Parts: sequence; structure tokens; C-alpha cells
Amino acid sequence: MTEAKEMETLLDSIEANAARANGAVIPVAVSARHAHLSKDTLERLFGKDYELHVHQPLPQRGQFSAEETVTLIGPHGRMDGVRLMGPPRQHDQVEISRSDAVRLGIDVPLRQSGDLASTPRITVLGPKGGAVIDGVICARRHIHCNEQEARRLDIVDGQVVRVKLSGHARDAIFGDIVVRVAPEFSLQLHLDTDEANAAGVVSGDCGTLCSIEDGF
Repeated sequence: MTEAKEMETLLDSIEANAARANGAVIPVAVSARHAHLSKDTLERLFGKDYELHVHQPLPQRGQFSAEETVTLIGPHGRMDGVRLMGPPRQHDQVEISRSDAVRLGIDVPLRQSGDLASTPRITVLGPKGGAVIDGVICARRHIHCNEQEARRLDIVDGQVVRVKLSGHARDAIFGDIVVRVAPEFSLQLHLDTDEANAAGVVSGDCGTLCSIEDGF
């Protein structure tokens, strides 16, 4: 089979799977660097019994971006103004892009949220103090949805899918997108800033579910 024929076959497959998904349109959210802190770490940085202030509610019910920011310090650099997310979690988790990791000078694994075993450490500074924490990851791209949305899209929790993105300057197809289903979720594809820039998309753009990856 010629290279042109292989490409034609691939495109036909993508279009067929898009039809299977009923042209499922998925809103995109670009997730910049941010941190989820435990109550203990939050108090070390901001003071005893400190509570986060809501900057903006998130589509995922009960979660919000906070007014508060912190500074990340790595072996080769620092990043100021890193926004916190609320409410506090049981474990600290810092989510950055690959470009951020290079700038800070740390080797960061690609992980799903909550998979924090053997993750690197970083210094976090707040207005009242600092802490050295682990839990630094590059978040694996993923789709949030609730059960009703999952049924409509014919996908299930833990499945791996592909999504076609039509950006302002280019088109791209991203694979290795894990589906996460929970009652409090609302339909969104989460990309980090590196991924969004590569596809030329911004928060509020949409993608189309185009295929289910082999091996599920």
C-alpha cells in the first residue's frame, strides 16, 4: 500500500469513527500550571486555619480556582503566581507542563491526577512560609464527563480515545486521552498549555471525538 493510500485509509477510518460518535463535540479547557494543596501545606504557606477564596467556580462541581497563588522553586528556576485550586485535597499535587519542567530543572512524569507515587519534590512558597512537597506531575490529557454524557458519547470510564481539534491556525488529532467519568463532572477535554499551543486551540474551542484507540 502506498503512503498516499495509507493516509486515505486513515482519514476514512477517522471519519467513520466520527460518524459512530455522532459527531460528538467536546469543549476544550486549557489547564495552565496550578497546584492542589493539602490543608496542612496550605496552613504552612498561609497561616493556621486559612481558607481559600473563590476566584472562579470550575465546571467540575464543587471545585474552583482560588484567588491565592504560590511560587514554585526548582533547581534551575522559579515560577511566581501559580494559582491554587480548591478545595484542599488529602495530598499535595502540582500540575505543570513539560516546558515548565525544563524551566524549573526537574524531571516530571506524565501521570493521571492522583497517581503520585515516586514523584519529584519541589519547594513551594506562600506569604507566611514555605514547604518542600512531592506530587509534581505533567497531567495526562483527559476527558471529564458524567454518566449521562458518557452514554451519549458511547464511552466508559478508563477508556482511551482520540479527539480531532480544529485550531485557529492548524488541525491536530490527539490520542492517548483517558476518559474519566464521575457524577460531579461536566463534559470537557483538558489539555495543558504545551498541547493547546501545538494545536492552536484555546479554552472555549471544541474538539470532535473521532475514534476509540486500539487495545481498550
